[in-house]
Amino acid sequence: MDTLSPFNPSLFKDLNVSRGLEYHYYAAPADTGKPTLLFLHGFPSSFYDWHHQVSFFQDKGYGLIVPDMLGYGGTVKLLDLEAYASSLISKDIVNILDTERIDQVTVVGHDWGSKIAACLVDYFPECFHAFGFLDVGYIAPIIFAALFNDTMAAVSKYFTFILLN
Repeated sequence: MDTLSPFNPSLFKDLNVSRGLEYHYYAAPADTGKPTLLFLHGFPSSFYDWHHQVSFFQDKGYGLIVPDMLGYGGTVKLLDLEAYASSLISKDIVNILDTERIDQVTVVGHDWGSKIAACLVDYFPECFHAFGFLDVGYIAPIIFAALFNDTMAAVSKYFTFILLN
């Protein structure tokens, strides 16, 4: 059995985005007149979570961009937690679209991928036809504007209060 099916191995690419991080992604070109779909996976996962969707849409001529998100699969894994800011990752995704010369896509995010899709709504709306959120609805980016360490300190304080009371 081909473990990459329905992914065509020749359509995987690696890209150093503008902040110098390497992303691994699948890029299948669209047939003439067909749109391109961008699939963003969640935690803990990889591009392969989308294999059923890729099989369905690829056979119908849709273009596909399916990255391994930062920290997963073939994409770089960093120890610097600040590098995982949603605003930065959303720019990385737009770098991929720019490299592929795709002006507009429909994005579907699942789980943590929905968080990045929500940032794309607000920061780069001109790049997208439509948005889909699976398991996590749209959340305004202000929720994610705090620094990671500040957010973790607030969460820790909250749960300590709950446990002690």
